[in-house]
Amino acid sequence: MAHSLPIYIFGAGAHGRVVLDIFRASGRPVAGWLDDRPELAGTSPEGLPVLGTRAYLHQMQGQGSVHVAIGLSTARLAVGECVLAAGVALAPAVHPSAIVSPTAQVGEGACLCAGTVVGPGARLGRQVIVNTGATIDHDCVLEDGAWVAPGVTTAGAVHIGRLAYVSTGAVLVAGVRVGAEAVVGAGAVVVKPVPPRAIVLGVPARVVGQVDEHFDFKRLVSGFSAV
Repeated sequence: MAHSLPIYIFGAGAHGRVVLDIFRASGRPVAGWLDDRPELAGTSPEGLPVLGTRAYLHQMQGQGSVHVAIGLSTARLAVGECVLAAGVALAPAVHPSAIVSPTAQVGEGACLCAGTVVGPGARLGRQVIVNTGATIDHDCVLEDGAWVAPGVTTAGAVHIGRLAYVSTGAVLVAGVRVGAEAVVGAGAVVVKPVPPRAIVLGVPARVVGQVDEHFDFKRLVSGFSAV
């Protein structure tokens, strides 16, 4: 029954196109985009109309679900709160090529891109992103809003905190913990705990800075929508 309801994608940027591809590959029609950027009003990216801003959520009256496709994780969770407050469900986006263990838990509005693997006992929170070809092994935990970039490899029982970002090709050894809002750089090999809001780089990964008010997350995920 739920699959018969229309799906809307919030965020018509680059990550939105990835999500659209997931739904199309799954054979699930998308009714249109929602986006707060005024310059997109009246346009039709990828052949789908931009129907309105977050104000449109209150017109839906539960008739449909929304996937929030915003790269900037803080914004993604914030818009997700607006979706839920409007009484609208958060739709997951799971590519048909993703392999998800039947004992894994996938939270509301999560995005599992093409070729991802989620192992037994893994727990993925609300609106996490597991990007192309990433592997989340057995008993891993990804808290709300965590983002794992393409090609990341986690061993078993890794814990990735709320809003943390693990960049392309990083490797996380078994049982390691990445703190909330931390950033793991591309290709890093994480062999010991990463403190909250720390930036780690290298092999093995070492702390090189802190995520603060000056940190340019938009530049880190350049090309993704930061609505």
